[in-house]
Amino acid sequence: MSSFPANGAPSFDALGDIVEQRLSGCTDAKATKTRESRLSNFLDFIKRNDLTASYLITNPFEVDKIVSRYIVYILSGFGCTTKFIEANTVKEYLKEINKHYIANGFSPPWINIADTKTARLVRDKDKFEKEAERRSPLTDAVIDEMRMATKNPTVSITDLQSIMWDVVGLGRYTGNRIQEIGMDAPDKIKYYSTPDGLVMRAFSVDNILFKDSHGMPISTESALASPELVVQAGTRYDIQKNRVNGQVLWYHKDILNPDYCPVMRALSLV
Repeated sequence: MSSFPANGAPSFDALGDIVEQRLSGCTDAKATKTRESRLSNFLDFIKRNDLTASYLITNPFEVDKIVSRYIVYILSGFGCTTKFIEANTVKEYLKEINKHYIANGFSPPWINIADTKTARLVRDKDKFEKEAERRSPLTDAVIDEMRMATKNPTVSITDLQSIMWDVVGLGRYTGNRIQEIGMDAPDKIKYYSTPDGLVMRAFSVDNILFKDSHGMPISTESALASPELVVQAGTRYDIQKNRVNGQVLWYHKDILNPDYCPVMRALSLV
């Protein structure tokens, strides 16, 4: 693969090399494009953070600080796509970064067995994916796309886009299991059988609670009528694996980020 300069754009000669590679058939064009895209994404990260003049350095600690933050950046959904990426894909990004540093006369930033923050992040992700029954989380970029979808003037608060954003926006704090936020079928309700009777598995309006600034409970009706009085939103878990049934977890209002505020999302959801 031809080397890119630090500003992220390939030189005229580098472009010519790529043309010859693709026409000769010696390199798979799609694979080449993927590798180039990953390096370009890294260089775009460097440029947007004003690091173009300082990222190619010999200090391993400073390089690790840059590359480890880039890894978190792409894990958050800001890589070549907004999709969740696996550990092996992260390693492919790092291989291209290693090649770039080596081509410019510097040591590779990522060595898998090293004790750097970059290497530890990759190993932690590897370990996480190997554990059974892990579901791929939504990336920050995808979550923000869901938020932005509700800004369309044609989308009402009862449309699917709005309901999904309320569930996901509140779920960022609550970490609900699937059975707590939805059913397996649209026409069949599942219940837990308890000594006190049947308890619906999925959350209902009764599972979302509100408090004012004095810590006093507010009814759902009062909260909707006077949302400015609501300071906390809580989610009640009727049945839990740890047997702490009926537990309520409370979340405070975030006045600086109203779109992501758990109280605002809870009010919209009910």
